[in-house]
Amino acid sequence: MLTKQGRTELYQKWMREFESQNTRGNKRPVTRRAESSENRKATTGFTVDYQPPTIPHAFVVLDLETTGFSHHKNKIIEVAAIKVRNLKPVDHMSHLVRLPDNEQVPPFIQELTGITDHMLETDGVDISTAITSLSAFIQNETLIIHNAPFDTRFLKVHMPLPNPVICSLALARQVLPHMESHSLSFLKGCLGSEVRESHRALADCYAVIDVIRACKKMC
Repeated sequence: MLTKQGRTELYQKWMREFESQNTRGNKRPVTRRAESSENRKATTGFTVDYQPPTIPHAFVVLDLETTGFSHHKNKIIEVAAIKVRNLKPVDHMSHLVRLPDNEQVPPFIQELTGITDHMLETDGVDISTAITSLSAFIQNETLIIHNAPFDTRFLKVHMPLPNPVICSLALARQVLPHMESHSLSFLKGCLGSEVRESHRALADCYAVIDVIRACKKMC
């Protein structure tokens, strides 16, 4: 069983690999800098507000857990979202998502998230049910997602996503530039979040709310 530090180190390694994939083929990493709205749409297929002038009073925090970093090859295994009003959670949804019959949760992902094949088989719903539920929940609200390009690429495989999206990772890099790391696990530890669980979708949504509260104070 991996320690908390071990999980964090593996996750950071995984995300470095994800970012390196973004930079291959002359692709620029989209989480590092602000771009014009037109350029963001052309590059990603959706508008992401990486440097929002203000944090809206109403938004939905969204998070996914997946079997890997490739939205072409890997699958969503958990989805969660929390409606937030004036920085307070007011409603939430969460689903584990079953994998196709011939697929299993990779050992690394089981260690990282604690999500097992048995959990998905007994408590999971199919991806179409999860996406339908998510779509009804978020409607047209602004979404806040930590490392938004990662999650939105997976979502765009299954649904249109016209919603405005704020990347809380990019926001934290802007507002808290001197932090050693801007990973969600690191930030919540530094900012005094009471969320202890990591790499589970609903818990990470609550952690993002704590990050947004901290950034709001600094804006």
